[in-house]
Order: sequence, then structure tokens, then C-alpha cells
Amino acid sequence: AHPMPRVLTGIQHIQQIKTLASATYTEPPTMYLRVCVARARHLPLKPNHSPPSAYVTVKMGDLEGRTQVQPNTATPHWREEFLLPLVHGSMYQSHQIVFELFDWDKSIDRVVGQLIVPISPNLPLFPSASPQWHNMERSTPKGALQHFAEGMKMYGKWKNKWDNKASSADREEEAAEEEFLAELEVRVGLQEGLDDTNALKCGSVKLEILTASLYEKKNVYVCIVYGREWIRLLSTNGDYDPEWNESFEFDVMDPTSPLTVGMFEDRQTGVFKGMDDLFRGKVRIRPSTLTHQHRYLTTMPLLTPSTSIHKCPKLTLAVTFTATDRKALYRHYMDLPLPRPCYTDESLLTLYPSACRFRMEGVVGHLCTAKPGIRREVAMKMLDPILPSIEVPRAKANIERMARLCSRLQIVSDWLIPLCEWKHPLQSVLAVAALEWLVYTPQLIPVFVCAALVCVSAVAGCRRHSRPDVFLPAPDLKLSGVDEKKPKKEETEIRSPSPVPPFRSASTPTAEEGLDKREKDKEKDKDTPIDLETLNTNPVLKLQSSWEEAKEVMSSVQNTLGQIDTTLERLCALLTWTDPYASAACLLILSASILLLLLIPFRHLVALLLLVIFRPPALRDPYPDPFSLLLSHLPSSADCMYDGAG
Repeated sequence: AHPMPRVLTGIQHIQQIKTLASATYTEPPTMYLRVCVARARHLPLKPNHSPPSAYVTVKMGDLEGRTQVQPNTATPHWREEFLLPLVHGSMYQSHQIVFELFDWDKSIDRVVGQLIVPISPNLPLFPSASPQWHNMERSTPKGALQHFAEGMKMYGKWKNKWDNKASSADREEEAAEEEFLAELEVRVGLQEGLDDTNALKCGSVKLEILTASLYEKKNVYVCIVYGREWIRLLSTNGDYDPEWNESFEFDVMDPTSPLTVGMFEDRQTGVFKGMDDLFRGKVRIRPSTLTHQHRYLTTMPLLTPSTSIHKCPKLTLAVTFTATDRKALYRHYMDLPLPRPCYTDESLLTLYPSACRFRMEGVVGHLCTAKPGIRREVAMKMLDPILPSIEVPRAKANIERMARLCSRLQIVSDWLIPLCEWKHPLQSVLAVAALEWLVYTPQLIPVFVCAALVCVSAVAGCRRHSRPDVFLPAPDLKLSGVDEKKPKKEETEIRSPSPVPPFRSASTPTAEEGLDKREKDKEKDKDTPIDLETLNTNPVLKLQSSWEEAKEVMSSVQNTLGQIDTTLERLCALLTWTDPYASAACLLILSASILLLLLIPFRHLVALLLLVIFRPPALRDPYPDPFSLLLSHLPSSADCMYDGAG
């Protein structure tokens, strides 16, 4: 294997080591800053002497967030929190938090004041950080129209002074400007326990990128992501069958996290020079689904919904997983999907997913600044956008997944029908005798169920041991929406109406940029509060509200269906040895359960289970139970779906 060159990407400096084979980048560890915008007081009135409708924007670097609007009050209370990702090692250098207070208006929001809080090394932890009042400074308004209005206003004041005709309103306004007393109460501190950098190594995975097969001559390259490691291979020089023949070895800290391999068309040279690199597809492989020290040599199609099976590129690769520490490997199956503080702090559970997404945007920004860097569109395609707690597959794929799960029941019916028809008399006699025995000894029914599951798991384990290559998850054509004859148009899916994230990247174009005035007005109307009377009198708004509610209901149903599909697929994976390490542990647990049920009466176990379920809240653990943790780390068919969206 080639030695792994590393590029350390940070905010202050970028260090790179080059080889002739590839360039490798390492994501820096991250810490998180927690900010609470509590309240404000002594806010100035509007020009018409009415209370302002205030909201606060929080900015740090490229991150920007805002609170809700508190209408018509000079002492607004928000109590809203934000979570800001910070790059470790340079988190205190040239960083500051900028709070800007605005007065909301239907036409143009008016800037009221500004507060700058520097980030220093002596910041306390958030639980011990106390709220503090800060005096705000008057801010200058932004925007061409506001600058024009301010200029005309200053011209009028200058003209009145020149003519010695200053009005009483001008004098009152000047006095108000001189005594600007607006204050903002904020709470700033560091949040620990969100970035786990002390994971134990449980093995290594070796990946070999060999060749590819293209339907036309293109300059393509391969990008690999596993954990914090990024690798970009060199671009080929326009060939139908490009070759790389490079191998890389990664340290496995979490065997259930996928290894992602993607292919892109290099458009920085030739006719398409200057355009974004074109995404050709990617493959996800979990090391936990690979047999120990078995070399999988396979050719996988790289699928996107707008590509037919005859035109999709095919990548030939080999992968080998070596488990060096079985104890650490099984311990990872009990790892929490989210950081431990998220289960004890409900507000942190709400803030963490958005902070995690924008941490990824920060990582993408650092990768883009490397030389040679990874392009933004490439990095965004390589990152998996779904979080452990969020899974929104396509509607059509979810229905197909449920149909496949229901078709597994046909295996049971194919086994029961011959028994009922007495096509095999000996088997039918044994089945009837076993059922009669269970009727008269119902306490043995749990033992019989566990024994049946052990038999099913043992048969699947023998098949896995004899034919390990068959169990390598491959891209699924039907779930990916790929037509075997001609390409389909990319289908739109109804996603769950997630709340507005507390932060967005300022470097990322917003929805308003590039829109004309009419579309900007529509975007502005979305944030305008609509009262019930307006909704009842305007049929268009009423129809739009009904459509949004219908989409919300359909999205909720679709999310529930997707979660049911994922849970059932993971249960099947546990019995069919898709994950051999988890299935081996499950087989041992089922065998021990049979002995336990034979030694202890079943009614005693049920009584003990009821005591555990209905125990007092003081004795309950806020973390998920072990079986739920095990299921959350198992693979599902979502790993074989490639929709080109992420």
C-alpha cells in the first residue's frame, strides 16, 4: 500500500505533502461555542413613536443566524440559543461574534444597534457561563435604499440648520441619537462533549481503486472519504477504460461508518473549462459488512437517477477489512448515535443537527482552500447529508422497500403450504406433533421461537461463510430510480418541512440572490406574519396554507414509512448475516436465551421485564436501550440507494 500523505487544513494555515499517486486531506477536530440571546432593553422607538418589532442576527465568520421577531415591544425576550462550530487549534484567533439588532418592517428592516463580543481563551463552559448585559453601539443602515433615505434625511437636517429653521422634531431626534441606551443580554460559553476524538481503533480497511469503464471518453477522477480522511486521485487523460491501480489503508475507528467512493468528471480543462465538475455517482461500503481478512474484488455501477444503466460508469475496486481488536469493535455497536450531552439537554438536541451540517460546510471551505484543493461541488456531493436521526428516502423507493419486506413472508407461505397439503407426510406429521406439544406446554413457545431464530441465523451464517462475495452490498437499480433502457427525469420528493436552521453559511448563496424583484417580494412575504382574518378573506392564501398542511401530512407519513422500512431491514440484516459481527453476537445471545428460558420459568422473566419497563423516572436512563443502539448501527437498503442528491 502507498503511504498516506496528509494535508492538514485549518483556518490559519494549510500544510500539504504531495505524492505522485494522490493527495490526502485530514479534517481538523472541532469544538462548539454555545450562544444564548436572552433579551434587550431601552430600545429606541420607531420614527412614528411606536415600539419596534425587534430581532437579533448572530454572525461569526461565515455563519449567520437570527432569532424570532418580537412584535411591538421595547423590551423583547427571546431566550434562543445557537451552536457555532469552531476549528480546534485556531478557535481563538481572529474570531468574534457580531450581534446586530434589527427593527422588522414589511419593506426594509431598520438596523438599530450592534454588539461585538470577542472570543478569548478564558471563555467558561456553558453551564457555568452567566448572562451579561452589554451596551450596544449604533449601527449604520445597510442597503442602497436605506443609504439613500439616510442621505436625504441628513441633507434635510443640514438645510434646516443652514436656514436656522430646525424643527422641534429634529431636535428631539438629535437628542435621542445622542443618548442611545440600548442593551443586549447574552450568554456565551464553550460546549464540551460534542466532538469525540478519543475513539478506539478496532481494525483497518484496505481499499484498492483499480480501473473504470466509461461509455465515452472523459477526464475523470475518484474521490474517497472515510471518517476524517479525504483522498483525491489524479484525473485521467480521456480514456474508455482508465486505470489507477492505487491502494490506500485507513484506520477503522467506527466499523459502522460508511466508506464513500465517488467519481467525477474533471471540467477544469478542455471545452468545459471553468464549469463545475460533474458528479458521476458514488458507492458506500460499511467495513462492518465485510468478512474478516477477505478480499472483495467487484465491479460496481455508479448510479444517478438521470442516467440509464447502459451509460452509467462502472468502477472496479477491491476492499479488505481486518479486525485487530474484536472487543473495541463490538463496543462500537453500543456507541450513541448523537453525542452524550444531547440526551441530557433537550435544547442541545435541537441545536446539534444544524451545527453539524454547518461544521461540514466549514470543512468544505477548508478543503477548497488547499492547493490543490477539492472543489466545493465535489465535497458537497461526497458528504452524506442525512443524519443518524433524520432519514427521508424517496417516496417510490420506500414503497418498493416495504413491498420487498412483505415478499419475505412468501418464503414462510411456501414452506407452510406443502405441509398443509401433505406433500411430505413425514414433515407434516412432525409439524402437527410439534404444534400439539406447544398447545399443551405454552411456556415452551418462547423457547421454540428462539430456537427457530437460531436455526435461521445459523443457516444464513453457513451461507455467508461459504459464499462471502454474495453478501457485499451492491447498488440497487430499482431503489435508485435507474431505468435499464432510457434515463428518467429526476423525480421530486416531498421532504419533511424542517424548521429554519438557526445558522446558514454566509458564503453560500441564499435563495434571494439571483432572483428578480417579484421573486424577492415573494421571499419577503414568506416571513411576513399572516393573521387569521387575512387568511379567511384571501382565498389564494387559504389555498396555499391548505397545500402546505397537506404536504406536511404527506411528509410525515412518508417519514414514518421510511423509518418502519429501515427498522425492519435492520432486523432482517441481523438474522441474514449482512453484518457478520453483529449477527454472530445475536446468535450467541439467542442461544443463551434458550438456556435461560429453560432454567427460569417464563412468567418470572415477564414479571421482571414489567418491573424494568415501569420503573420510576429517577431510575431510568436517558440514553437509548442497548437493542436500539445495536439496530441504529446496522445497515439497510438506504446504503444501496444513489439519488445524486448527496
